[in-house]
Amino acid sequence: GLDQADLSRAALLATYSIAGLAIGSVMAVIHTTVQQEAPDTLRGRASGAITFFRSVGAVLGTTIVSLVLFTLAPVDGTTSPGDLLTRAATLDPALRGAWESAFRAAFLTLALFVCGTWIAVATLKTRRIPADL
Repeated sequence: GLDQADLSRAALLATYSIAGLAIGSVMAVIHTTVQQEAPDTLRGRASGAITFFRSVGAVLGTTIVSLVLFTLAPVDGTTSPGDLLTRAATLDPALRGAWESAFRAAFLTLALFVCGTWIAVATLKTRRIPADL
């Protein structure tokens, strides 16, 4: 598997930067498209709705992933997720394995969100936006 030690700081920063740029470009396209399609009298409401539903989605997504992670994580009162980074080599192998399984399940949940979004986009009926707008 891929352990924390396998990624250098530069590789981790590059990975986060690519993910951030990809997500950032999608957000602007969605916002622009909704503003272009909304009638003039509702454009402000449409922009507000995008921001509101994006916030609600972020909260729900974070809640679900956290629920999966901490439902499966071992609770012994002495070990925290931070211990995996600071003293992973000295942790009991069974405890470390349980934390790894919990994180694996959390990332699988994120992957399911991505797949669900991909399916929703792939099955979305497309329509051309008029050029004269």
